[in-house]
Amino acid sequence: MRHIESSDGTLLAVEELGSGPPVVLLPGAMNDRGRLLPLAAALSALGHRGIAVDRRARGDSTDEGSGIAGAVEREVDDVRALVADLGDDVTLLGYSSGGVLALAAAAAGVPVRRLVVLEAPVVVPSAPPRDASVGPQLEALVRGGDHAGAVELYQSRVVGLPPHLASGQRDQPWFRALEAIAPSLLYDWAVTDRFPDPAAFSSVAVPALVVRARDTWPVLVESAAAIAGALPDARLEVVPGRDHEPDPGAVAAAVVAFAGA
Repeated sequence: MRHIESSDGTLLAVEELGSGPPVVLLPGAMNDRGRLLPLAAALSALGHRGIAVDRRARGDSTDEGSGIAGAVEREVDDVRALVADLGDDVTLLGYSSGGVLALAAAAAGVPVRRLVVLEAPVVVPSAPPRDASVGPQLEALVRGGDHAGAVELYQSRVVGLPPHLASGQRDQPWFRALEAIAPSLLYDWAVTDRFPDPAAFSSVAVPALVVRARDTWPVLVESAAAIAGALPDARLEVVPGRDHEPDPGAVAAAVVAFAGA
C-alpha cells in the first residue's frame, strides 16, 4: 500500500496487484479498497495491474476537505491525481457510486484512456425516490458524530432498505466498520445527487464499457441500460453474479478484452 497526494493535501491509499496496463478501481458507498481487491487480483492474473483505491475519508485515506459543498470537485481532483501518477494508459473503473464518480471525472476531462462503469446507480423508474433533504440531514449527523445514524439514514433513504432492516444492522458485528467510514457517505451522496441523469455524461468521448451482473437488482439493470444508452461510445456487458455482486473473474475478463479491443 502507498499513498498518492491529491491537490488539497489529502492522501489517497492505493493497493496495487500485478503489473501491466493500470486499471484504477474506485469503490462505492460503505466500501473501502478491500471491496475491490478480489477484482484487482483477478486483473493481475490476466496480466494487468489492478489498483484498488480508498476514496477520501475511508480506509487508509485522509480527507482535508469538509462537507457536501465542493465534494464532487474534490473527488474529481483525486481521480486526476491518481491518473497523473499512473501515466497515460489508464483504464478507470468505478463500482456503484464509484461508477458515477468515474463518469464525472471523465466528463470533467480527466485524461483516462478507457472507462468501465460497474453497477452504477442513476435515477430510473425503479429507483427509490430522491429526497433533497437527505443531504443536509446526512451532513448534520456526520458533523454531530452520529455515524450510526448517518449509516442508517443512507441505507434507508438512499439505498432503499426498509427502515427496520436498516436499524437492525446496528447489532451486527460488522456495523462498526460502516460507522468508521460514515463521513465518506457525504461524497457518495454528493456525486449521485449531482448526476442523477446519465444524459449529463453524453459528452464523455472515451470508450466505455458498462457492466452489470446477470441477476442484479432491477434498479441496476435499468441503470446500466440507461448509462450505456447515454454514452456516445459505450457497450453493455452482462456477467455472472447477483444482488450487486458481479463475479470478479468475469468482470476482469471483460475489462481485459475491452482494453485490448
